[in-house]
Amino acid sequence: MPSVVNISGLYGYRSLVEELGGDPEALIRRQGLEPGEFELDEHYIPLSTLSSLLEVTAQQLQQPGFGLLLSRRQDTHILGGLGLLIESAPNLQSALDHLRHYFALHSEEASIGLINGEHEGTVLYTLPNPVSGNRQVAELGLGVIVSCLRTLLGASWSPDKVCFMHDTGAHQDLYRMIFRAPVTFGQAFNALTISADLLERPIDRHTPGVEPYLQRHVETALRARGADFLTQVRHVITRDLSSGGASLKRVSAALGIRPRTLQHRLAQEKTTFINITDEVRAEVARRYLAESDYGLSRLANGLGYADQAVFSRAFRRWHGMTPSQWRRQNRQRGRYQ
Repeated sequence: MPSVVNISGLYGYRSLVEELGGDPEALIRRQGLEPGEFELDEHYIPLSTLSSLLEVTAQQLQQPGFGLLLSRRQDTHILGGLGLLIESAPNLQSALDHLRHYFALHSEEASIGLINGEHEGTVLYTLPNPVSGNRQVAELGLGVIVSCLRTLLGASWSPDKVCFMHDTGAHQDLYRMIFRAPVTFGQAFNALTISADLLERPIDRHTPGVEPYLQRHVETALRARGADFLTQVRHVITRDLSSGGASLKRVSAALGIRPRTLQHRLAQEKTTFINITDEVRAEVARRYLAESDYGLSRLANGLGYADQAVFSRAFRRWHGMTPSQWRRQNRQRGRYQ
């Protein structure tokens, strides 16, 4: 699979382009994306596509600092559950440890690193080839990291210094406004430094007892993304069933591949999208019938069926009995299979 990134990394893109006098839909479609993809939860696109979109947009709008401007509209909220985990950490060291350990949930090959020195900590933002030298995605990334740290440390906080791999840009005033710190270019890595004593600073949003729960949730989500292909497909289908969105197009988009590629890979596994969706529905139905008091109409809706009758016909095909009969039989046994 290609290196992918959550489309939440483009949060605020359309409104910013419109404010700058551009046509966001036209720019989005030029990259082979559809505007509707921006509304999907847990939707992944190739990192190279995100990078190209930012570069083309900056050129067309004559806004060399577009990535920095976009970063002002983002913070921990674009990271979903990982963002909540970061905010729940007791101090900045723990928050940064969570960010670097679980950043693959947001972007598979871009990474966050932390080097602890005696007097300062260095936060590294590493991008994979071929986008490693691209200005816009690098400036967006470090800009968002600063926004996240300001969420934790307060809006007045600034890094000690910032460095980029690419050459200097023409928007020096924008660098000063965003980072409020010295910025250097042509360096060996994209990074920012912070005072070492800040790493132990308590985070105001920390709530005792919440962090372990959120960490388990994030670890489960990360295992699902790193699991074998069929497990990933099943995970996405299970997640999307309740919204009626477990379609071939939506599931393939969440996996960062084209629908035809998904069909081909499932064929290699000797199954089809229809079959695996059917299996997931049957498994989820059995679990809810055995472990909850959901009414059949509510359950049918949660599985993405048009109505209870359609669900009941499917269930009879799976098990040779109605959902109500199966529920009574398996609750009497005290188990389900």
